[in-house]
Amino acid sequence: MTSPERTTTRSQAGWTTWRFPLRKTRFWSAGSTTTYDLLAEALGADEPVPAVGFAAGIERLFLALEAASYDFPPDPTADVFLAAIGEEAERFVFEKARALRRAGLGVELDLAGRSLKAQMREANRSGAPYAVVIGERELTAGRADAKYMPTGEETEVALAGLEAFLFEQRDGQADEAEAVGSEL
Repeated sequence: MTSPERTTTRSQAGWTTWRFPLRKTRFWSAGSTTTYDLLAEALGADEPVPAVGFAAGIERLFLALEAASYDFPPDPTADVFLAAIGEEAERFVFEKARALRRAGLGVELDLAGRSLKAQMREANRSGAPYAVVIGERELTAGRADAKYMPTGEETEVALAGLEAFLFEQRDGQADEAEAVGSEL
């Protein structure tokens, strides 16, 4: 196995730096690593202390990937946006979001305590197909309306069954998209 092409420099303070160039791009380096073996001593330590540092130019890596025509995967979208009205609902929504995420669903929620109107605007921006508004009334009833954002159609769902409902809807949409794709 060959080691990557690199340039090595040594400073007067005893630091050794390796830079890793990006081939076939306009960027000189994607990242570097440095040993700081003598740095602790230079700063007043009684003896040298082995140390190493690493830095990567993430933006350079992304620009190099774009230059190489890398096909980036699409941004993930949420399956549901949970909106809360009131402090008790905020706590419930936060815990429900954790549980739904652990189950494998994408969940967006408001952490800034914004108004319901602002939360619904955020739900639209999120691209989540469903929004569920939970307030004191929904907590008491144990049920809430799941709004299908593209059409505005609402379906009453038991809060305890929200996970199953969302999986059913997500899987149903995937099946529909597959069927439409096979018809083309």
